[in-house]
Amino acid sequence: MPKRILKKLHHYSIPHEGNDFRPHFIRHKTLVVYSFLLIAVKAAILGLLFFTYPTPAEFSTITVNRIIELTNKARQEQGLPALKHNRILDWAAKKKAEDMLRGNYFSHTSPEGIKPWHWFKQAGYNYTFAGENLAMNFIEAEDAVAAWLNSPSHRDNILSKNYEDTGVAVAVGVLGGQETTLVVQLFGKTYANVAGEAFAPTSPPIESEKVAGPVNVIEKAAQQEVKLEKKKQSSFVAKFIYYSEKFFFVLLAFVILNLILTIIVRIEVQHKPIIMHCFIVILLALIMIFMKLHFIENIRQVINII
Repeated sequence: MPKRILKKLHHYSIPHEGNDFRPHFIRHKTLVVYSFLLIAVKAAILGLLFFTYPTPAEFSTITVNRIIELTNKARQEQGLPALKHNRILDWAAKKKAEDMLRGNYFSHTSPEGIKPWHWFKQAGYNYTFAGENLAMNFIEAEDAVAAWLNSPSHRDNILSKNYEDTGVAVAVGVLGGQETTLVVQLFGKTYANVAGEAFAPTSPPIESEKVAGPVNVIEKAAQQEVKLEKKKQSSFVAKFIYYSEKFFFVLLAFVILNLILTIIVRIEVQHKPIIMHCFIVILLALIMIFMKLHFIENIRQVINII
């Protein structure tokens, strides 16, 4: 490296008498530029995201009808009859989704010990067989159903011969501190009707491993939580977010390094206003890194199904 460049680098980054022990990289004007860049880049990210993807609900293509359509398509491919869309089960699924958001949990059993069958009973759906599939953080219905079909426990629910009805709820809310999309799909078969009379079963719903719905299989599925990494986003928006975060980290490290050099190279000569200004810029950079005002900024979060 030419001596001239090394000399300039030394002048801009290392405190000495020639620069009044105030390297140009962390003078007030330069620090103001850093602050402006941090805020401008963050504003550009948010502006781009809010114009491109206004809300998780609008961004998501998951709908109740699409989930049921894909479920019945999978069943028909296996020679099974289609499930009937049951509005009572829709209501039960909606209540389960609301309870998960309210209780901040993602599980078949709530922290209070409430099992899926509670919501069937609350809705007034008297079942002989019942089952539940859950999904979180999916954007497309196709991906959610495909993930269920790739998991033996969930696939058993979708392709079970014991079910006749299904209901689905899609809810958007905050779970674990992040805005997400929850999908709850319930499966069921009501008591048999003969000559207009309802016959209740003589025992509780079957809990055999062969029935994908009652407690044993569902709880087993809960223990085998499946985590699928979200597909890499190749869009301009995703790349912009990715490189913007890199910029925040690089600038943060650069300011910290120069601050350390300024402090330790000549301990007896310190410019306190500059040091304080550096700490403000460092704090600003950390805010820009950790402040996630739009759900797409969490694009690398995992997708869960249970």
